[in-house]
Amino acid sequence: MEDIKSPGCERSEKMRKGFSLVEKILMGVGIYGSVIVGAHGISLESIPWALVYLGFVLLGMLFLFGYGICSHCPYIFEEYSDCLFPPWGRIYRKIFKYRPEPLTMLDKIAFLTIMIGIPLFPQFWLFENHGALILFWIFYLPTACGFIFYECRRCQHFGCPFNMAEKS
Repeated sequence: MEDIKSPGCERSEKMRKGFSLVEKILMGVGIYGSVIVGAHGISLESIPWALVYLGFVLLGMLFLFGYGICSHCPYIFEEYSDCLFPPWGRIYRKIFKYRPEPLTMLDKIAFLTIMIGIPLFPQFWLFENHGALILFWIFYLPTACGFIFYECRRCQHFGCPFNMAEKS
């Protein structure tokens, strides 16, 4: 295997391993579960707004998350072809080029928009349904914390402002 020659990224043992099946399952269940609960909670009051939410999430995952963060991710490109959120990695590889440079202000805004938008959008409707509200946050909070306290601590894109990994 050839070393990554992209600026801002380094090969390490963590990088070689990519994401485990357990990581993919936990993060996938968390994010997809919160979206399903959010959409269901909204649909109890308004089906059109539930569809708007689902559209926001799908387009947001595709363009805001995909372009803003994932196009910088060495895990889904190069020889790794791995992604924390299957099947998105495969989709991102087809539509975005690998961008190893540091995130731009637009990238940061795009990423934060989707990460804040997914939980914020359904809250108005979920406040009426306490069970759905609690279930939503049971799914979403561990996923967000997993990013911050685990994934960002092992990320190999050192040009990312959210990266907390030790540089070797």
